[in-house]
Amino acid sequence: MNRIRKMNIIKKMNRIRKMNIIKKMNIIRKMNIIKKMNIIRKMNIIKKMNIIRKMNIIKKMNIIRKMNIIKKMNITRKMNIIRKMNRIRKMNRIRKMNRIRKMNRIRKMNNKLKNS
Repeated sequence: MNRIRKMNIIKKMNRIRKMNIIKKMNIIRKMNIIKKMNIIRKMNIIKKMNIIRKMNIIKKMNIIRKMNIIKKMNITRKMNIIRKMNRIRKMNRIRKMNRIRKMNRIRKMNNKLKNS
C-alpha cells in the first residue's frame, strides 16, 4: 500500500511539475510574440515617420526651387524692362539731337540766304 501511495504521489508531483513547465513555456512564448509584435509596430511607426519627414523635406525643397525660379524670372523681366526703357530714352535723345541739328542747319541756310 505504501509503495503504491508513494508511486501515486510521485506521479502527481511529476504531473504538476510538467504542467508548471508547460505553463511557463507558454507564458515565455506569449511574451516573445508580444515583444516581436511591439518591435514590428515600432519599426513601422518609425518607417512612417521617416517617410513623412522625407516627403516634407522634398516638398520644402520643391517650394524653395520654385521660389528661386520665380525670383530669377522676375529679375530677368525687370532687367529687360530697364533695358527697353534705356533704349527708348537713347533713341529719343538721338532724335531730339537730330531735330535740333536739322533746325540749326535750316536756320543757318536761311541766314545765309538773307544775308546774301
